[in-house]
Amino acid sequence: IMIFQINNQRAPMSDVNVRRAISYAFDYDGFNKEILSNSVERNPAPIPNNLWGVPRDVKGYSYDIDRAKAELAKAKLKVDRPLTVGYLTGFSQTEQAATVMANGLRKAGVETKIVNELWPAMVERMRCSQRPASAGWTTRSAWAAHAWVPSAVRKSSPTRMTKTLRRA
Repeated sequence: IMIFQINNQRAPMSDVNVRRAISYAFDYDGFNKEILSNSVERNPAPIPNNLWGVPRDVKGYSYDIDRAKAELAKAKLKVDRPLTVGYLTGFSQTEQAATVMANGLRKAGVETKIVNELWPAMVERMRCSQRPASAGWTTRSAWAAHAWVPSAVRKSSPTRMTKTLRRA
């Protein structure tokens, strides 16, 4: 599962419009087709399609630079410095994902800086609110959802999860 971790506790990522802009700036189809050779199925929600509670009608974000720019224009917190996008050292797909993200953000008018880090350093920077976004992946089995689905989500009912995903 390829993921982008976004630190939503630190400005400007704490603004929902900035996070939406980031979501619109990633070329999902291009990444899946050109880099992953159509070998994956896109999960439009934060959990795999084959787990309980995933709403079947969630479309997810699409690559749309105009919408990214519109979200940035609506943001109360402005992106006034380059956003650093981290990727895992030695994992080419995370580097490629970070590059795709950075290119989309640049097209939307956001300066970016890409850095590579070892996993422990990346986790520590995210924990200490020093990194706004990082590309990573997990190989945990979808059968072991308890190992990676946050406890708040695990305790939610499918209906509550659906409402939460739709609000996002």
